[in-house]
Amino acid sequence: MKGREIKGLWVFVPKNKAGNLSQNNSIKNEGETGGEHNSFSLKCLGRIEDMVFNCFGDIEGFLVATNGIWKSVRFLPVTEIARMDEDFFCVKDGQSLAKIKKDMLSRGCKNWIGAKVFTAEGEDFGTVTDVILSPTCSSLTGLEISQGFMADLESGRKFLPWREIVTVEEQIVLTNKEEGQNQ
Repeated sequence: MKGREIKGLWVFVPKNKAGNLSQNNSIKNEGETGGEHNSFSLKCLGRIEDMVFNCFGDIEGFLVATNGIWKSVRFLPVTEIARMDEDFFCVKDGQSLAKIKKDMLSRGCKNWIGAKVFTAEGEDFGTVTDVILSPTCSSLTGLEISQGFMADLESGRKFLPWREIVTVEEQIVLTNKEEGQNQ
């Protein structure tokens, strides 16, 4: 899964305590997206704006643009997610969203997209176009790299595994990789 597939997903919380978030339940959504009826309903908290990860590539949580009168961006720790679906996330309770710490904004995907990638020898390897997530969305497995429009058409975008990244500086990623793998 790519980072851009996560952005914009809805975040819901059960409206009543009796709601069980098993994978087999259908959901009555009372947010902006419509939905089906069942034994419990969900309240829409907002939409995913970005993810926050640490230097090891582990996803710590997601930045959520909240709904309501006082719209803001809040932090959703991974530990508070009760269910992840391809279309939405469900959280454990209404207290799952926390205040953002300043350093979280610098550890999101938005700061990586467009970053230049160079080899350890200083050769231009390309530009980051997206981050690639593990199937469980718990960590980053690598970066999607563009080497230019014509190169992308000819051989596709490259995949740079997370373990190949040596260091990250402002808008620059250094790698010990010689050749990226085609996606």
